[in-house]
Amino acid sequence: MKLNLIASIPLRPVIERMLSASPHRLEPVYLPAARADRPAFLRERIARAEGFDALLLADGAELLDGEGLAAGAVPLVLPRVHNCVSLLLGGAPRYRGLFGLHGGELCWRAPLCAEELFFTPRAGCSALCYLADTTLGLPDESIEARAAARKNGWDYFAEEIDPALLARLLAGAWEGDDFVTVPAGGRVVPTYTQELFRAE
Repeated sequence: MKLNLIASIPLRPVIERMLSASPHRLEPVYLPAARADRPAFLRERIARAEGFDALLLADGAELLDGEGLAAGAVPLVLPRVHNCVSLLLGGAPRYRGLFGLHGGELCWRAPLCAEELFFTPRAGCSALCYLADTTLGLPDESIEARAAARKNGWDYFAEEIDPALLARLLAGAWEGDDFVTVPAGGRVVPTYTQELFRAE
């Protein structure tokens, strides 16, 4: 298959180390850093997707506004995750578990990502979680992450990256509840429940 992979910049170092393991032809494209620019970028990529067998939206629910997102001429495939951190942790349950343990007051630091990632207001952050890697050959930047936590008065802890769900996305192994496939011409909409979104 020929697949267009759309992902946020924090996923790039991980994706680049995993692309060669996919049996498919993958063309990655990375989202603009400014979230305000992403809806127009996505609409343009969807409109220009002819020639691909599917568009893979690696960041899951983060890419959906209240109206959802319409597929164009090719299907959309989304892992059932909240955002790039949820994907790097191996899925929504582990991400929700960490949020529950820390009262939702978390920010994140990914390897080779210069800035912390916030999915709640920065002012609400009380702990920084460093996403550590021991399998993909990413550099250990835990010292820098710990220093950032100390500077901002945040607690610090580390969690190991689990690339299994991303590997399945890249391999085309989209069976089961971990993925939502939206047929050409269909729409994916947020549900505001633990399932995060569904195809219509």
